[in-house]
Amino acid sequence: MDIDGLKNRIEPEYDAGEIGDVINNIIEEDKEAVVNLVNRLDLRVLAGKIDAEDDVRKIGRCVGGIFRVNPDAAARLVQGVDFEKLKSKIEAEDDIESVSFCIGEIACAVPGKIERLMPVIRDRIDAEEDTGKIGSCFFNICKNGDEGRVIADRLLRHLDFGKLTDKIKSGDDIAKIVLCITGIAGANREIAGILLTRIGFLNLKNKIESGDDIEIIGGVISEISKVNKEFAWKLIPVLKDKIECEEDIQKINWCLSNFDDDSRDVAGKIVSVLDLDSLTGKLESEDDIIKISFFIDEIVWASRESGLKLLGKLNPDNVRSPDASERIIELKKDYLPDNNFN
Repeated sequence: MDIDGLKNRIEPEYDAGEIGDVINNIIEEDKEAVVNLVNRLDLRVLAGKIDAEDDVRKIGRCVGGIFRVNPDAAARLVQGVDFEKLKSKIEAEDDIESVSFCIGEIACAVPGKIERLMPVIRDRIDAEEDTGKIGSCFFNICKNGDEGRVIADRLLRHLDFGKLTDKIKSGDDIAKIVLCITGIAGANREIAGILLTRIGFLNLKNKIESGDDIEIIGGVISEISKVNKEFAWKLIPVLKDKIECEEDIQKINWCLSNFDDDSRDVAGKIVSVLDLDSLTGKLESEDDIIKISFFIDEIVWASRESGLKLLGKLNPDNVRSPDASERIIELKKDYLPDNNFN
């Protein structure tokens, strides 16, 4: 890669965001080349581009790209920027997610600078009615590791929690509500747990019961379990009923796939209380061998005992599709090798 040629092209021709994009793209392809490029860039030129740039997201992309390659260079870059001008741009930006993205990148490069921006983002969050955007705001700040989480935790302690609780209680979009809670949990799990308690179990349960997308509901309960396990256990009957009313095994699979290792115990409990005869009928009515395979794998992952019981109940002779019947026989051989299915 011609590093000098690339440097000589991007410094005069590219804006701050484009330079950040170039760096982030090269990171994936050639780490040595991108280190050489960043080390040769004139930080005074980049600071001038940031001073001239009104798009705060582009500014964040530039600072963040350089930080991922050379944190010291990113710190020197931010130190060379007209910070009062940058603060004014952030204050003028209407999009809270763009604001938090920019602040999150700057926070990693120069944590000490961020205190001057804390009132800006705090006031934006207090004024924001969209709880999903509030959650995204914390994700944007926390995504940059320990430095970001420290900043996000400090920000949390300046928020008006009465206002935030009221926004969540009055909201109907359960996915946005849980995005808000999990974003906050990334900064401080204890505070997220307190917030969840303030919202109240019955309030959350009613919102979840009113939903009809089991994929979203599965993700919601998975995330809640990481903040308040007791709430998650009590929500299992709600999801059980939703799953048993769903005929599409792919949707059930998507629902369970939202659980991960941190919430696997909850997924296991959900699977263990499902009506296996009902699931057997749904599987035997399915022609798509890929859907069948993923479904069995997901059930076995959540609860091996329940998954093997389900496989034992499946009768290949009852399956409409010859391909699906053969796939079920293969799955039985894989998971139940001591049985004869020939």
